[in-house]
Amino acid sequence: MRYTRAEGGSPYPEDPGLVDIGYPRKLSALAQEPRLHNLRTTVDSVSAAFADRGTVYLFSGGRCHAVSGAAHRRYDDLAADAVGCAFVEDGAVCVEHPDGWYRYSALEGTAVAREPVRPRLLRSLPAQRRTGLDAVLRGTDGNTYLFQGTTCVNVELGREYPLAEEWGRPRNAVYHENAVDAAFVGSDGRTYVFRGDQFVTYTGDAYLDAEVDGEPRTIADHWGGLDRVALAYVRDGVTYLFEPPDPSGIMRYVAYSGPGYARPDEGYPRTADATFWDVPDEHRPDGFTLPRAVLGSGTSTLLLTGEVCLQHNDATGTWSYPRPVERFWRGIGPVDGLTAAFTGRDGATYFFFASGEFVRHDGRSAGARDQIRARWARTRNNFLAATGEDIVDAAVVHRGVTFLFSGDQYVRYSGADYRYVDPGYPKPIVGNIRAEKAFAGLPAAVEDDLAERHAAGSRSMVDAAVADDRTVHLFVGRTCHAVSHELAASYDPGILGRVRNTVADRGRVDAALVAGEHTYLFSGDQYVRYTGGDYTRVDDAYPRTIAAGLPGELGAAALPVEFGDGIDAAFRDGDGSTYLFAGGSCARISDGAVTVTPIRGAWGVVRNAFRGERAGLDAAFVAATGELYAFAGDQYVRYARGQLATVEAGYPRRIRDAWGDLPAAFERGVDGAFRFAGRTYLARGTTTCATRATGSTPSTAPTRSRSGTAGPARPTTARATCTRSRGSRRWPVPAGTPTAGSPRSCCPGGAC
Repeated sequence: MRYTRAEGGSPYPEDPGLVDIGYPRKLSALAQEPRLHNLRTTVDSVSAAFADRGTVYLFSGGRCHAVSGAAHRRYDDLAADAVGCAFVEDGAVCVEHPDGWYRYSALEGTAVAREPVRPRLLRSLPAQRRTGLDAVLRGTDGNTYLFQGTTCVNVELGREYPLAEEWGRPRNAVYHENAVDAAFVGSDGRTYVFRGDQFVTYTGDAYLDAEVDGEPRTIADHWGGLDRVALAYVRDGVTYLFEPPDPSGIMRYVAYSGPGYARPDEGYPRTADATFWDVPDEHRPDGFTLPRAVLGSGTSTLLLTGEVCLQHNDATGTWSYPRPVERFWRGIGPVDGLTAAFTGRDGATYFFFASGEFVRHDGRSAGARDQIRARWARTRNNFLAATGEDIVDAAVVHRGVTFLFSGDQYVRYSGADYRYVDPGYPKPIVGNIRAEKAFAGLPAAVEDDLAERHAAGSRSMVDAAVADDRTVHLFVGRTCHAVSHELAASYDPGILGRVRNTVADRGRVDAALVAGEHTYLFSGDQYVRYTGGDYTRVDDAYPRTIAAGLPGELGAAALPVEFGDGIDAAFRDGDGSTYLFAGGSCARISDGAVTVTPIRGAWGVVRNAFRGERAGLDAAFVAATGELYAFAGDQYVRYARGQLATVEAGYPRRIRDAWGDLPAAFERGVDGAFRFAGRTYLARGTTTCATRATGSTPSTAPTRSRSGTAGPARPTTARATCTRSRGSRRWPVPAGTPTAGSPRSCCPGGAC
């Protein structure tokens, strides 16, 4: 059935009790309805349906059918402000405006909601990389890249580098290999430069730092079936191009008569060997097969091979003996490693060497040698401009194909390898973008708008782009262009309703909190909740983000920003206060108030009498096994033999927990300690106690504390033997031990 709403009024029909005349109709007639004329599938039933401004969605027979009325939809002023960057995170579009990041609801929804957001992707990055971005690319290679000015950040590696070192680069054999195999000025007036399987062309008579025509092209597609060119020249109006010879000295070549290079002469390619040049045996250099260059000079032809030049007088048909190349081009320097040479339209001769250098000779003198890649095969490429405007304005992946936009140009990558752009790129946006399958639905008027925008002074044509499997959305100013490469598509409904669940996805819980009847588990920026003792299923409506959900559950208005990114630990004390730990901060929530304090200095503080206000040690001695024991207050520490930088793990400890059954006063502190005659003595005031009969270290066996509960370790020796002296302190001497010569230096203060 169909209801018609009032024109320009409520979205609901004027009278929902009356259907339009001629209804109900069969579902097979759905394609005749407005907005459904592109439906190509006959549906037998419809279980659910909804629509946004651009597409109708019908659920039928386990499939979701999406039908758009037009391939292009334009939404003016969809963006709330100028768009600097946009990307998709957790199924929502994140857009950066001058005042920060916002999450947009469905871009083609009847009402587009916008709310501030802190994209998870950016939270762990340095502050300067969280805002002011130009583009975000979730690459087909599995990495995520951020573009900001002339910098690219590889998020997975945590590294940043100039984007010109990696992005927008066409494969340019002359540049990347820093070499030239052959070059010549053609009968058509263009100059051709070859390297590997590629060549570039120049239209004018300037070469150094000049831009080539378009981009590097493949030899196989343009030169009569040759794969490479090792030699090229024009003589008597015929152009010859030779491949490198094979191991037997045989080479293929083609010939073109006349000014055009559309196809070679009939019967080509042909094969040749060293006899093609008809060089007399007495003049032929050893190993000669193919000259490095063939140049013309008046009525003579010059063959450059190795370091010598062979001259052929075309008028008489005679050869001259080999001469050094430098004899004809004075000042060019050593020519070993010569790979190619040609005389340009400017009248100068250019020599290229295997070292990656070239030299220009103007007929009178030679210029300075320079690197080939520094001056040759330059292309017009906004991505490599090196002017501070080599910026990626927008980046988007659609069905495995990546597009990057910069100024009035764009590049394309058809696979997961971002080393080089596709052949023939970059291209101007205007005149080419609609030839791409992803953007074929754009009307010509959009290109006109982009051209006018650029001509009016805008550096960029496209400000941002996002895409799903069917539709690309381009942001141009505040306008959003939606272009679908298919007017109708069918999907598995299983792609809907997916929920981000960090507990399940990460397989890790960062912290847990029990508060009343609820148990909370935290993972990343999310948490789940269980009620009661059944942990089979989490409560409905979970997981939630910490920032959005947890404050309300704990009775707080909000939590500090850093706590929304993850909780490291949590507990609730006996007074009902909740403590959350994140990074270096602790948040205490009590009666709705949130108090944040640093963890350092407040938590994990160990009582240490050695670092109290009172300075110094009370006593110390070295055990028979070499460990040093030191006492301060009611605690002691132990240093391993010869390692006095730090105490051993587990110290300081209380005296009462490790030195036998001492009198209570000794457990509060001692002022003397020493070993004598195989026993250890502790002293306090005028009283001494022999705590051990052997030289072993204090026991770590568990004991019971005086309260009867499990307590720290105590030695398992007998009760300490203590004596008290009148007047000055004297140390007890074991029975049978001679007193003469006993070391008085063992007595604290020398009172023995």
